[in-house]
Amino acid sequence: MEAIGAQADAFKGDLEDPAQPGLLINAVVERFGPPQILINNASLFGRQTLQDTGASAWDRFFAVNVRAPFLLAKAMAASLPEGTPGKIINMGDWRTARKNRFAYGASKAALSGLTRSLAYALAPGIQVNEVALGAILPPADSDPSRPRESQDTGAIPAGRVGTLNEVAQAVLALIANDYITGERVRVDGGRHIV
Repeated sequence: MEAIGAQADAFKGDLEDPAQPGLLINAVVERFGPPQILINNASLFGRQTLQDTGASAWDRFFAVNVRAPFLLAKAMAASLPEGTPGKIINMGDWRTARKNRFAYGASKAALSGLTRSLAYALAPGIQVNEVALGAILPPADSDPSRPRESQDTGAIPAGRVGTLNEVAQAVLALIANDYITGERVRVDGGRHIV
């Protein structure tokens, strides 16, 4: 970022800790001023069935995937001077019903509901949307010897995995538009229609 002339910094926080989101926003405000754009991308993604999912795992997924975006959005909105516009984009998943990623799927479904609730609560000044991703990057627990591009793409109407650039284009389109809010934009190559 600095190489292209922009100001940048890194801020670290444990999103399982409910105090951290507010502290992160405060650190950003202190360094750069109130943020007008928030992209909630941090997420836990793990392989667990219903039977494998205990209360502590459930709480971890919901803490990071739902509560943290809620607290970050709330702190960001509170930091903005009255009348200052803002954008919040939550990174979701095209498929939330997942048998082998049970707590992850349920938490991403909750994130969709949070997106709509925030869009309503923060209107008209802050637009809140979700980008629901399909096959883009391989899961952290996938076989590293099998490149993402070589995996079966027959169920994806686009016939291929997506690129990070295509995700960025969707995010930038939502940032540029002041009339879209509460929307779920799928970047999944059409996978949701099959």
